[in-house]
Amino acid sequence: GGGGGGGSLVNRWFSPADVDECADGLTCPDSECVNTLGSYRCLPCPAGYRVRDRKCADVNECLNTTICGTTGLCNNTEGSYRCDCNRGYRLRADGRQCTDINECLEGDFCAPYGECLNSEGSYHCLCAEGFTTSGDLSTCLDVDECRGRAACQNGLCLNTVGTYECTCEAGFRANEERTTCTDVDECEEYRTACGSQRCENSPGSYRCIPDCGPGYRLSHAQRCVDVDECANATVCGSFAYCQNMAGSYRCHCDQGYRQVYDGAGCVDVDECELMEGVCGSAVCDNVPGSFFCLCRDDDQEYNPRTAECTQRHSPAQGRPPGGSPGQRKECYYDLNDVELCENVLAPNVTREECCCTVGKGWGSDCRIQQCPEAGSDGYQSLCPHGLGYISGPQTSFGRDYRDADECELFGFEVCKNGVCVNTSPGYACYCPTGYYFDAVRLECTDHDECEAPDTCFDGVCTNTIGSYFCSCHPPLILDITLGRCVANTSSLFGVHLAMCWQEVGQNLLCNRPFLGRQTTYTECCCQYGEAWGMDCALCPIRNTDDYNDLCNYLLPAVREDDGYPYGLEYESYGLPYAPDSGPSVDGPNYAER
Repeated sequence: GGGGGGGSLVNRWFSPADVDECADGLTCPDSECVNTLGSYRCLPCPAGYRVRDRKCADVNECLNTTICGTTGLCNNTEGSYRCDCNRGYRLRADGRQCTDINECLEGDFCAPYGECLNSEGSYHCLCAEGFTTSGDLSTCLDVDECRGRAACQNGLCLNTVGTYECTCEAGFRANEERTTCTDVDECEEYRTACGSQRCENSPGSYRCIPDCGPGYRLSHAQRCVDVDECANATVCGSFAYCQNMAGSYRCHCDQGYRQVYDGAGCVDVDECELMEGVCGSAVCDNVPGSFFCLCRDDDQEYNPRTAECTQRHSPAQGRPPGGSPGQRKECYYDLNDVELCENVLAPNVTREECCCTVGKGWGSDCRIQQCPEAGSDGYQSLCPHGLGYISGPQTSFGRDYRDADECELFGFEVCKNGVCVNTSPGYACYCPTGYYFDAVRLECTDHDECEAPDTCFDGVCTNTIGSYFCSCHPPLILDITLGRCVANTSSLFGVHLAMCWQEVGQNLLCNRPFLGRQTTYTECCCQYGEAWGMDCALCPIRNTDDYNDLCNYLLPAVREDDGYPYGLEYESYGLPYAPDSGPSVDGPNYAER
């Protein structure tokens, strides 16, 4: 054989056996050896291959861990390798290294509600206000502000793209961005909302509070109630009692006293000087608040009926018939009542205490002994000292009787619903305004003012407990006296503006004022309400002839020169809601002090 790539001269007539030069390991040390007939060839290994065991074998480039850098994964291939890039990277042009992809330059990522910011191997979104990034930070999602937060307090929250809107409750108003509800100060924006009353703003509403006049105060229930000046026991001074009145009070002097001219108090009346000869032949002795008639002879007693001193009766003569002295039973009044057994003044009084005062019968368990008639012998025997006096131990003045204190004996029963004041003799029952004292029933009874023929002239009188009120048949209204109904045909109702009431409640009380503006009587009755004006003039009932006659005169158009709409339609710019249940002004309230 020969070396290199050369050959040798061969005897054409002799062919020796071929030598495999590649079997020698030193042949082609850096190449692949290929034996040929009579020779061999050294073939260099292509790129990506290396001689191993005299053959070209693939080189595993991936054994070099940095060959694809830190952002790619090496995959070996025959004679080469491939870099598979991580997400967010791509191969360079040489195909051997991975480089970051700038996603923000290659698409509308994060649009339209955010800005794309590139990062190594990725990107993230910087979202606009009202948006938030998704879990993988790859897009902007709308924030539902109405969920899980106190948005639109005092209103209804409506989510929109990138923001939200508030629909506010009555009494609240949305800001320019419609993202919050703020309270409307009705008292500031609608100065006439409460008319002559004081307006007090509250969250979402307002209240009309009356300025209570002298003698009244505002209660916890926001009502003007009467001040009971008589609660001050010293308001009338000594020897006087106080009578509370609606918005005021009155001082009455005790029996036997009179008021001084300057009104500063009560002084004793000297009956002996004022009523000359009041005791007849007896001696008049003035005492504080009263006087005594004293007989000069101790064996005599004064008879107030004859104004004379007469001889005293023996004990046998003075014993009243019908019961032993000191025996106590029930005292009855109004024996003509079908329920007379219930008419008990007191359960434990003597017959003298009963019949010599206000009683009409005396007994037990409705077994009643009628009291003797005044002026009869029986009455004179039972009540020798006259009505309002009962027997008692002899005093230092020589009299053996005393004034009966009916208020103490019978308590509430003798002056029901009133104030009982003892007098000598008898008692006085003071009733509240609008009541009168029924001497048979012994109680303060409501005075029915409607029984008087001149009450509510041309109108309807409705009696109430302690008072009354007048109402008029439409189209009449009350005049300024509140006691006479007058026609509404005068020019006053064509041009005068007043409050329109949208509702007339029980007892003909006007409620829910129309707060848009003041109206004429015709406008109010034909368009908005049921009564008009501070006198609560009732509107005609709808679908009646009175209503049709009134409302057919409405003009169809708006006359701007009148300064207010005159037609059937106009734009309401007032408050769409009424105030809170507000305070009202009542007369004297005897239940609340």
